[in-house]
Amino acid sequence: MNNQKNNINDLLNDVKSILEQEGVFFWLDFGSLLAAIRDKKYFTWDKDLDFGIFYDDIDKVLGSLKIFEDKGYHIRIEKDLPFVDGIIQIYPPKEIFNNISSLDHIDLLVYKKHQDGFWMRQLYWPRGRYATIYKYIWRMIYIFSGKFEHKNKVVKIIRKLPLLVRHYLSKRMIMFLINMSSCRYNYIPSNNFKSFINIKFYNLNFNIPECYENHLEYLYGSDWKIPIQDWQWRRDARTEKFLPASMLGNPHFIYNR
Repeated sequence: MNNQKNNINDLLNDVKSILEQEGVFFWLDFGSLLAAIRDKKYFTWDKDLDFGIFYDDIDKVLGSLKIFEDKGYHIRIEKDLPFVDGIIQIYPPKEIFNNISSLDHIDLLVYKKHQDGFWMRQLYWPRGRYATIYKYIWRMIYIFSGKFEHKNKVVKIIRKLPLLVRHYLSKRMIMFLINMSSCRYNYIPSNNFKSFINIKFYNLNFNIPECYENHLEYLYGSDWKIPIQDWQWRRDARTEKFLPASMLGNPHFIYNR
């Protein structure tokens, strides 16, 4: 148990130090906030830790990724799509997780201010009448971006196209989907992120929303103090809305990374 606690502390300290070094403002959110407030430790059944960040800091965050990679971390941006918009996943070197149960990565949840709230957009999660067609187009975008491995003849032909051509075509497809489809958003009222305070979590200082009780009730309901081990984000999330994908404008493309 002590080794597990030390590994968690080392991981949190490492990630915290790098983000702070680059001037990124972040806070404990979703399950990590719930764990810190209610249980005073991370959930041993959880696969990730959740940090919230503001979209305004996206350039600073992208600047920090090279530091993570130089230290052996693996980075997934937007599920390996060629833009950053709603999520960045940080996978530490395996040796850090020798004794950390099922935990295997940290999610940086990217919130963009719009009207009366903060929104985390999931463009790759289309909804609506033509959702099946849109999902197929997203699959094609993965192929054009070089993130889809398959021995299919069509895939092999596409891979032979010049990189700049593949990038151009994938960007055109993404812009088409933004203008034509609806997708999933996670919505947080502005007041939830109006101000922040500090708490101790694994002997480290972390930001959390000052109105953390209201925020947790918004995320999980009035019974948030009662543990529910089989809670699933996709099934039980209370923050989701399905709206036009174009609502937040274009994402931050990163073809040259």
